[in-house]
Amino acid sequence: MTKKEVQIFIKQRFNMDLCDFIKSRVYDEKLYDYEISQLLHVSKGLVSSLRKLCGTKKANAFTRRFERIYGTGAVGRFKRLIEDEDNSLSDVGRAFRFSREYARQVYEKIYGYPYARIHRKKLEARKKKQLIVRKQDSQQTKAVDRFINRLRSMGIMGDISPETPKHVVLENGYKLILKFSLKSTKLGKKQYYKINYAKSPYMDCDFFVCLCGDSEGGTHYIIPRDTMPKSTLSLSPQAKLGESKYAPFKEAWHLLGAVQKANA
Repeated sequence: MTKKEVQIFIKQRFNMDLCDFIKSRVYDEKLYDYEISQLLHVSKGLVSSLRKLCGTKKANAFTRRFERIYGTGAVGRFKRLIEDEDNSLSDVGRAFRFSREYARQVYEKIYGYPYARIHRKKLEARKKKQLIVRKQDSQQTKAVDRFINRLRSMGIMGDISPETPKHVVLENGYKLILKFSLKSTKLGKKQYYKINYAKSPYMDCDFFVCLCGDSEGGTHYIIPRDTMPKSTLSLSPQAKLGESKYAPFKEAWHLLGAVQKANA
């Protein structure tokens, strides 16, 4: 068949244009030229010239062998693991039960360039993540310190949970949980802070103390447990009384020491 006849045949038989057909058979199905030629009933040489015309490289023989040994989808699994910035070559090797060095060789076979290139990018990404985590930890540490100092100034400071300083039992028996939302989202002209507490390890508390913003200029909400929504709380420090049911709880520290609990 001529090139034009092949195009017509592919369109009628597979409902695809020539280049899409070639690329799908090479990149998706990993077929070699001789295998494609059998599908089209043409010579291997014609398929080779059509493949080059479409700018498609030969099927990677290594990936076929790799999937034959490690199972269908092994190449995709390898890519997901190796591209995860938290995974090292050793981590990937353990997942497939081969050595770190072989993981490096597999990377080069699949991607066509040395692992060192992506390794540098992964190191940079890890450093950025670590800086963000350290900054958030620092902000939260300052926020906890300010929270505890506030309780001490009120004379109602009690026991702090050994698991986390964000869980406090006051002298009057009230149980508090401190939650954070350091970054806001803008909706209209107002800034909103979302606090998710569905997975909080302490759900038997009396109040959630919710900090919106950083520890220096943040706003605290002293919200009774029964007033909290099911899982996610949305707070806007700009909201005035009547605009939000949580506005009355903004900086309402008096709620923590105004009344002694019956069992205190």
